[in-house]
Amino acid sequence: PTFIQDISSCIDELIETVPDQQVYVVKTHQHLDRKLYSHLRNGLIMAAVSYRNPYDVLVSLLDAGKKERSIADVSQRRQEFASVFTVEDALSKVPWMLSSNSSWLDQVGILPNLLATPFEVLKNQPQVVTQHYAKMMGITVDASAIANKFLNNRNLIREYNRGQSGRGSNEISVPADHPAKAIMDQYIEKYLQDKADIIYGI
Repeated sequence: PTFIQDISSCIDELIETVPDQQVYVVKTHQHLDRKLYSHLRNGLIMAAVSYRNPYDVLVSLLDAGKKERSIADVSQRRQEFASVFTVEDALSKVPWMLSSNSSWLDQVGILPNLLATPFEVLKNQPQVVTQHYAKMMGITVDASAIANKFLNNRNLIREYNRGQSGRGSNEISVPADHPAKAIMDQYIEKYLQDKADIIYGI
């Protein structure tokens, strides 16, 4: 997929130029705003929200920081990740990320063509995820063949090993009085307590 942070700035152009029978996949970290909400409601776009335990996100951010800083050409580094040196650096980014996820997750089951995909399902049941995505797009696919292509060659999955599940709770200790801890714990209770292993939405 193409990464576009400010997808709202070009979504109208994409809707106008991408042929009706073609799917153009975009990755973004943007909040769900009024424009994207309207396009989802009117069936002009589809979306899937991938989310995970925020403590594992911390590990992922730290791993990403190390990898970005290892790139010799500084101009090729993604500074939003390269600037993450410490747990505190990672914690400073998490509230915004969780807020963005929440803006989408709170509309799952309300807006059409919007799926919530927990990381655990994506990792452990890729065939099921593929089936759900195909159903949302209204197409028929061989889900096992698609998933197995990547399962048999992990190198095809970019950033696959970042932030492996469970590392956050094992490797990182967040002080009980840290402002981000309450935000992360509330997020887990609301979105992961009973939904960590199911896809829900349309």
